[in-house]
Amino acid sequence: MSDKNLREELLATSIRAGGPLKVEIDDPETKQKKKEKFEKTHKRKTFWLRNDITKLVDQDIKSDRGAMTRTINNLLHEYYRKQNRINK
Repeated sequence: MSDKNLREELLATSIRAGGPLKVEIDDPETKQKKKEKFEKTHKRKTFWLRNDITKLVDQDIKSDRGAMTRTINNLLHEYYRKQNRINK
């Protein structure tokens, strides 16, 4: 039985059973590449900031989730780029 026929039969069965049934068939053409987990692409580092800088950072990031991570990554990227240690 082909994937299409199987899907149609499963949908028909779900309708007879009284509700929709989520059917997922592994199809290489429609399967999207899953995004890597944040923990796989980043490492956690803990460090200390001066009080005056902390106040400025707190004002800027407010409740924007991930803002501190983006800010530190951007600053370090620019720092290492200027040292020609990063080519991008």
